[in-house]
Amino acid sequence: MSVVYLDIDDEITSAVARLRTSDDLRVLLVLPPGSRIATSRINFRLLAREALEHGRKVAIATNEAGVRQIAASAGLQAYASVAEYEAATTRPDRPPEDEPEAETQVLPGSRAGTPLEPEEPPSGREGRVAIPASSTWSTWQPAIGVRGADGPRTGGEPTGAREVSRLGVEVGSAAPAHRRRGRWLALLLVLAIAGALAGVGAFLLLPSATIAVTPRSEPLGPVRLSLVADPRIGRADPEKGIVPAERIEIPLRARGTFKATGVEVSETTARGTVRFQSENTVFDVAVPSGTRVSTASGIELATTVRVVVPKASFAAGRTTREAPVRAVAAGAGGNVAPGAITRLPASLRESLITVTNPAATSGGSRTETRLVTRNDYDAAVQALTRELPEELAAALEDPETVPGNLVLHPATASRGRVSAEPGASVLVGQRTDEFNLVVTAEGSVTAVDEGQLMPLILARLRDAVPESYQLFEDSISTAAKRPQVEGRTVRYAAEGSGEIWRPLDEAALREQVRGRTVPEARQILERYGSVVIETWPEYVGSITTLDPRLSLTIAPPERLSR
Repeated sequence: MSVVYLDIDDEITSAVARLRTSDDLRVLLVLPPGSRIATSRINFRLLAREALEHGRKVAIATNEAGVRQIAASAGLQAYASVAEYEAATTRPDRPPEDEPEAETQVLPGSRAGTPLEPEEPPSGREGRVAIPASSTWSTWQPAIGVRGADGPRTGGEPTGAREVSRLGVEVGSAAPAHRRRGRWLALLLVLAIAGALAGVGAFLLLPSATIAVTPRSEPLGPVRLSLVADPRIGRADPEKGIVPAERIEIPLRARGTFKATGVEVSETTARGTVRFQSENTVFDVAVPSGTRVSTASGIELATTVRVVVPKASFAAGRTTREAPVRAVAAGAGGNVAPGAITRLPASLRESLITVTNPAATSGGSRTETRLVTRNDYDAAVQALTRELPEELAAALEDPETVPGNLVLHPATASRGRVSAEPGASVLVGQRTDEFNLVVTAEGSVTAVDEGQLMPLILARLRDAVPESYQLFEDSISTAAKRPQVEGRTVRYAAEGSGEIWRPLDEAALREQVRGRTVPEARQILERYGSVVIETWPEYVGSITTLDPRLSLTIAPPERLSR
């Protein structure tokens, strides 16, 4: 339960607004004496309708009995004080809804809370005034008794002296002249006063109309807008729906160690000395340079100089000559053991020449060295290049990559030219079993400050508000579909919606309905919202043309979203 204290000058719009903002189911509105809200029953009917539409139970507290009666006639619970309301709401046997107060008809123009006391006739006069002593509102009817000389009369001329008890004027047919003049003057005074009172009463009893108009809100939108974020422009163009974007540069780097598959072979040739021996006693035998001799296994060596083996003699015996040799094939295969070389060309054998090696030949070798080939280098560059997309993806997920409040769009990411270090001219042909390589590239991605989209959407939404309407700022809602990437640009499909209402001109509305029938006035005003019309007396079927008798109130607009 909440208790809302209203000021004496608060209008019905303030009370409705306080009621709408309350979160409690039960609301007690406390009215001060002379509250402007209590001047019309239609104000209480508006409060009752608001309570019904928003699911709340509204009661009124005031120490003015007449105001409580008006509130009760409009369907609201009314109490004399907050304490009485709290006592009623906490009573276990009877909820406050079961205790409506009796409805009392109130004369227009009367003032609540002032009892009317019956007036006694003037001294020495006969008469009677009928005023209920318990009435607290001006519900009265004066009764003037007239008595003639021959008794009470209700019409015609009396036969004797008459008394008018309320006015204290005596009229008699046999009165002296000066008394007759005094009576005539008194009668004229009475008629003047009666005429004035009749005029005031006629004005107070003239037909009146009380009208309340509650403007209704209307939906606005959705207003759709296509926006493009482009990194090639520097400023927003609302007319074309283009906003600037940024191209964020991301350095990429990958490195690795790779095996060299190239082989460089280095070989040396075995060398040694062979000894030719001759048994030819007829002539000397010449052994040309390059003569090939070999082992039984076929390892060939060739002489490197020409030698002549002298002829043998029976007295001296065999003759010999030595010659240097070199293996025909390089490598360790030319290294042969002593005495392994035994074969020589047939021409020398026919000349009775033999050959052998007194000592082993040596110096033959084969060495293999790894080196980087062009294929090794290119394959390494390709392998590291394949790692760069993973490096780019990891950088896009790193929060430190995003500057400020920008939003990255990975689908716009791209990679620039790849560079390798060291270069091919340095690595290719290098003698090594493995080598290190680093590749680098510049990645880039489009980033958008999506906060700049909202002003454009709001501007387009506000441009869609019809003339003479206003937009509820708290009703604005925006939405955007998933952005679409077009190369390096990003396209957004956004929309905005809200509620609008048209402020009403009270003076203009009064002019439109003045003098109209109630159905015509209702038809005119219902174009602007919901309408409540009350006329007094109730049988009056048209709206008065007198401004003082026409009350038109514009309530706070009724929201669609509330």
